Amino acid sequence: MHSFIQFWKRLGLAAEISSTSSFTSDTDSICSISNEDSTPTKVRDIVGIFQSSPPTTRPQQQDSDRVENLRNNLKKTLERSFSSGARPLETSANGNVKDIVEKFQHYIKQVPKYCEPKFTKTDPLFHCCLIVQRSQDIAQIKYKFPPGVDVPCSIEKLVFPETHMVTLDSTSTAQNYSMILTDDKAERMFGYCRRVMPEGTSTCLPLAYCILSKHRSPRFYKKVLIELESRHGFPDKTRDELICQFYLQSYPLPGMSVLIDLTRVLHPPPSTSHNNNLEESLDLSGFVNVHKTGQYGVIQKKGDKIFVSEHDADCVLPSIITENGDKVELELTLHPDRRYEVTDLTSLHRLPDDVILKIFSSLLLERKVILISTVLSDLSLTVDALQSILYPFEWPHTVIPVLPESLWPVVESPTPVICGCLSRAVVEEHFIENGIVVDLDRGAILKCEGDEDKILSNSIKKAWKKSLSQSSSKKLILNGENLGNSMEYTRSKCLSDAYLQVFAMSISHYKNHLENGEFRAKEFVQCGKTKGIRKFLVLFTQTFMFNEFISTASPEKISDFDRSLKRIMNK
Repeated sequence: MHSFIQFWKRLGLAAEISSTSSFTSDTDSICSISNEDSTPTKVRDIVGIFQSSPPTTRPQQQDSDRVENLRNNLKKTLERSFSSGARPLETSANGNVKDIVEKFQHYIKQVPKYCEPKFTKTDPLFHCCLIVQRSQDIAQIKYKFPPGVDVPCSIEKLVFPETHMVTLDSTSTAQNYSMILTDDKAERMFGYCRRVMPEGTSTCLPLAYCILSKHRSPRFYKKVLIELESRHGFPDKTRDELICQFYLQSYPLPGMSVLIDLTRVLHPPPSTSHNNNLEESLDLSGFVNVHKTGQYGVIQKKGDKIFVSEHDADCVLPSIITENGDKVELELTLHPDRRYEVTDLTSLHRLPDDVILKIFSSLLLERKVILISTVLSDLSLTVDALQSILYPFEWPHTVIPVLPESLWPVVESPTPVICGCLSRAVVEEHFIENGIVVDLDRGAILKCEGDEDKILSNSIKKAWKKSLSQSSSKKLILNGENLGNSMEYTRSKCLSDAYLQVFAMSISHYKNHLENGEFRAKEFVQCGKTKGIRKFLVLFTQTFMFNEFISTASPEKISDFDRSLKRIMNK
């Protein structure tokens, strides 16, 4: 609560709210309090302003004048905002703080809940496909499909968030990254990006394909993007036909596939032989160096012969190109394990275990988590991983995989946020509290609250570390291979199970305290197995994500999470 008050004291600047699109990036969550006289509002409206206003710049002032100015602004704002339905602001400092606390606690109870996207069987495979180009630090949309589709305002800035910062990356995943957009109904849309890399080079052009979809499925859409980007130099008509074929497909069920006819794509008629000219205006002063080492499988089947790339032999569910006479088909399969499809913990687990545990503990109490790296793809993958390790809970607050420098003030927000930044300068230029800041490149914590080691009990931390050690067990990986699973899949499942182990030890008894739609929280906490677990549950049961999970739980229904708990506890 102290952070909420301090943030208002430091801000004190005016900004108008604008909305030019039904969807807005989570980067729009930046607080601003108007200094003009306006209709009195409730605290939820103030925080609503905070969540939707664009960033502002601070005027240069003498320190003494600035402090006095901000103090007056804060007083006027609070008196105006809380005057509706509330008692007048007290004159003492303690009274002011008490009033703010009461109002903010009222807001917490009424904050909009995170809403799962709604799907229908007739929905296309994705909302739209964009080609975004950056030239002289200015990003712009050069192409979109369908042509008349409405796209989120300023999305091009999220596709190229680095502006003047040139990101150098030598990993095989450097081309791929993601973003998250949230609409006014709290529904999320996911953006998947892949930058264009000409064949035979190790340099990405400042040109990217971006797919927007309601489905959180990074592994599957990465396959789609690879197919599009690898054929980028094809004629415009051929490119449009390929994108259209993908668009008209429905999102597959787990274990099912989409089939794309590549016959006309690979052998276009002579009339379409002219190439697209998107590269003619590219600014090649900024680029990404990568090593292209086969990021997914390509199996070419012709007759009874199967050809496998030496880099792709160990991949899970590779894309298959089948040739039957003159017809060529591409088959992309969604993995049967839904959790594997949305979970990639590789980047996260490059960090030391003690750092990961502190990040995880901060997430469980819905604190701020700021990640810093000069590698765009690492930020994106790690932010995505942080959402995955919370399963079965959903992070209900702001998520920004890569935050553009122009919107760095978001890190000062008093509300919870998970975001990534491309420079450590964000720590030097902005005041960050009530959370943890981690440098991914160095594997070091730059800032934290200091109590992260005390959030989870010793027994839970011990079980978590034991589960992690199993992910590198040769015996376990060999058993997985005997069952037909790849090493990648087996390791991913072991890492995910380590976090499930935390919830198996702490909340597996939650259904025992659900009756007639009511959850008996006090009894639930008291039934924790150890004093340390009970202490954790006291804090955890007060979070948004726990209460949202409980509100949708049913004593009779056996969920995927319940089955996972049973499997973990029977190990």
